[in-house]
Amino acid sequence: YLSSLHNGQGFWKFSIDATKYHKEALDLLVNIEDGKWNEWLEAYPDHKHVKLISLVYWLFGSYPLSFEIVNSATWVLTVVLIYLISYHVFNKNTIVSIISSLYMFFPSILISSTQLTRDQFYILGLCLIIYGFVVIYIRNYLWKWVLPIMIGYILILWMRPYIIPIFLLVFI
Repeated sequence: YLSSLHNGQGFWKFSIDATKYHKEALDLLVNIEDGKWNEWLEAYPDHKHVKLISLVYWLFGSYPLSFEIVNSATWVLTVVLIYLISYHVFNKNTIVSIISSLYMFFPSILISSTQLTRDQFYILGLCLIIYGFVVIYIRNYLWKWVLPIMIGYILILWMRPYIIPIFLLVFI
């Protein structure tokens, strides 16, 4: 389906960066297979998610669909977090929570979550931060919910390091 938009090898034509990340992951896979872990750690410092892709390729095979295991889990976790955030914010209204979760079904979000891009990890990081703050506010648990917030910050800053000054300005 939509074959005019797809190259038949696991990549959408409008997501050219995914082919770049695939090639970088294959380069890193060679380092893993040769036992060159230092080179693996130092390569592609601006594309840290490529290291995760290369590890998945090492475990499950070096074709783009093997990374869908990680993409699927990330996407489902994001949908669940959006549902839970809406559920708590809107006084346990299930209808509003379901409608809020439909955000992840927008075509641009849905298609980017099937590619080797960093967007799905960035959105997951934002959802973890928001969920952690919502639960802290509603349940008054401070230390128990700091972990999702910290994981969210790490994901966001790991995927998009140029956002660090903005985060510092906002949270200072």
